[in-house]
Amino acid sequence: MSTWSVPHNFIHSTHELDVKADPTMASITSLAKKTLRRQVTPIMLLTVITAALSSTMYGYNMSKLNTPYEILLSFINATYTERNGVEPAPTFLTLIWSVIISAFVGAGALGSFSSGVFAEKFGRRRGLFINHLLAFASAAAEMAAYYCKVYELLIVGRAIIGFNSGISQGLVSLYIAEVSPKQVRGAFLSFHQIGIVIGILLGQVLSLEFVLGGVNTWPFLCGFSVMPCLLSCCLLPLCPESPRYLLSVRKDEAAAKAALLRLTRSKHAAKELLNEIREEEKVVSSRPDLYESFQYRDLFTRPELRRSLMMSALLNVSQQWSGINAIFAYSHSVFYNAGVDPETIQYAIIGTGVINVVVTFISLALIEKVGRRKLLLIPNWILVGSLLVLTACINQQSNFAWLNYLTICIMLAYIVGFGLGFGPLTSMITCETFEQQARPQAMAVIQTVHYVSCFVLMLTFKFMEAAMKEFIFMLFACIVAVATTFLMFYLPESAHRSVKEVVADIKDGWRWRPCNGSDGAESEGAEIARKRRKRGSSGTYIKRADARPEDLQLQAAVTTPLRKADYDADDDLEEV
Repeated sequence: MSTWSVPHNFIHSTHELDVKADPTMASITSLAKKTLRRQVTPIMLLTVITAALSSTMYGYNMSKLNTPYEILLSFINATYTERNGVEPAPTFLTLIWSVIISAFVGAGALGSFSSGVFAEKFGRRRGLFINHLLAFASAAAEMAAYYCKVYELLIVGRAIIGFNSGISQGLVSLYIAEVSPKQVRGAFLSFHQIGIVIGILLGQVLSLEFVLGGVNTWPFLCGFSVMPCLLSCCLLPLCPESPRYLLSVRKDEAAAKAALLRLTRSKHAAKELLNEIREEEKVVSSRPDLYESFQYRDLFTRPELRRSLMMSALLNVSQQWSGINAIFAYSHSVFYNAGVDPETIQYAIIGTGVINVVVTFISLALIEKVGRRKLLLIPNWILVGSLLVLTACINQQSNFAWLNYLTICIMLAYIVGFGLGFGPLTSMITCETFEQQARPQAMAVIQTVHYVSCFVLMLTFKFMEAAMKEFIFMLFACIVAVATTFLMFYLPESAHRSVKEVVADIKDGWRWRPCNGSDGAESEGAEIARKRRKRGSSGTYIKRADARPEDLQLQAAVTTPLRKADYDADDDLEEV
């Protein structure tokens, strides 16, 4: 089989390829782009979307009870009065509502910590399927609370769905990361956040009083949460199990190859992904003392894992404490002060949910082009600026009427910044900084940190808001600024790089990284091109510091010898 060598006289840029004098270069470039397109197959896309349905259910359950808050309190009050003959004290109602809300987050932390064991014991696909049974039990308990007039069942239902959501958070990111090629891994992991924001928006819309949030219809609002589960249960049998799980955990290479062929429908792409998994397995086999009996404590005792854990934990804590909950808590008063009619404020708040969804889709389009670092760091500084300006606007809006409208603009700018950066990238970066053997346990610990930080924020937010008023935004601005400064210098770029390359970068230890994020973003092919440039060649090249992730990706594709048979249309597709 012949091998095509790559000529030296070309520009290493996806948008300035010098093909006028070299038709071979144009042919190779076309083949490289064709290969990237072929890696995204219908079955791969179906698998990612099916996994993201669990994220939709998580977002829906987070937002569905916010609007019918007063109706549910009236139900609890009436039930208690009918049972005991006296009305409950207002403090009792507040306590019960706090328990209902906190049960979701507290049980979510337990579910997150269990997700690693769940993923290893049942697998990624079967684990999601089994986890859906908890969602059915939760919906049944919440609906029974209304018909049996037992408000305590609301607490039980929220605890069950919280545990379900905690497991889902770990499994979904893990499953998507392990079925995605590195060239599109970031975009596919964004589906997790897209599912969440769509679920939040769905909960906001359906919880309107004239939809399902009324006095007699809120049980159906609770029961609707099983719809994503039903759809997922129908689609999961069509999806393959994670090839990494099959090879690394179950040691079933034949099943892993079959799953890869189903996912890619390309022998060449399947072989490429299999080689990537085998490379990780070689690292494991070279140090059996470290990997064969991996324990949770290894995340804290081994330096390279501890560094990854610290960065991921910082991302999750700073995401929760970035002020997004405070923004939505203040949104009602912000719209009211701007003169929005009280009857239409709920629709304005839904509008912010729509913006959040749209921005997350924009992030999906940018995530592979811009790279993880820039798409995280630049929006984070937008968050810092928005929070500081928002503090000043809210403090002075009683003196200057025009500040009411500026406040709305700043609030929307904040939502855009969060939707581009913290929203989709937090769980994605966590998945990309741990090797296969450590990833399930790491995801379990990090998701537990996520839920615990959310739980602490929910418990303390009202007290901080009462003490600090609008200056609470300055606290959140400081937290985001400190976290972003740290990540700006120490977080490696993971776009278009294998997990092995990212982990190797982290193993180098804490080191100052360029603010432009180009450091470490080179793949093997780009490194070859750089060495050729040092030897001296006749072409013009983009400097490494100026290169974009997609430039480096294409360099890798065109500087690696390509075999024509690998791209033969008649030989490429595998019937499954």
